[in-house]
Amino acid sequence: MKILIWSLFGVLMLVWIGVAWVSAELAGWLVQAAGSAPAGQVAQDVGQWPVPEWVAFWVSPELIQALQATWIGAVEWIIPWLPSADSLTSVINVLVWGVWALGALVLLVLAGLAHWLVSQGSRRFKSTRP
Repeated sequence: MKILIWSLFGVLMLVWIGVAWVSAELAGWLVQAAGSAPAGQVAQDVGQWPVPEWVAFWVSPELIQALQATWIGAVEWIIPWLPSADSLTSVINVLVWGVWALGALVLLVLAGLAHWLVSQGSRRFKSTRP
């Protein structure tokens, strides 16, 4: 059972890393496509850009649209502090990987808790045997 728990943790971490990586790459692509346009213009134009083929191959269009909507909201929130879209890249990457780190910590705690619960259950089961 412990092997199953840690295998599931590994698979979920790979998926979580993939989501963070795709998000960071998509944000970089959005900023690169925007060039040095004002950030408000980027937020308006982002929904009209075509999705890169390498992203469309691996990720569903619905997820890409959801990520684009998220980044539009982030851009609109950050606009007052940043003069251009070029300065968004580092801020967005820090946000993406910060959220990734928090999610990874939650997954690790859940896997550790499940491991501990299985250990406690197997000890109780062994102690009741004659």
